[in-house]
Amino acid sequence: MKEAGEKAPQEGLIIADELVQKLRSFASGIYLMPAFNRYDLAVEVIEKIKG
Repeated sequence: MKEAGEKAPQEGLIIADELVQKLRSFASGIYLMPAFNRYDLAVEVIEKIKG
């Protein structure tokens, strides 16, 4: 993530999506806790998962 620099939020979204896809067969849901009040990123994660 340090190497991602300004693209860290986008890299985090990619990682979150990959993690959720792998957990789908193990969990019936996820719990999102946006860091630093970045609710916009939580919305992006939800939209990507639903898409």
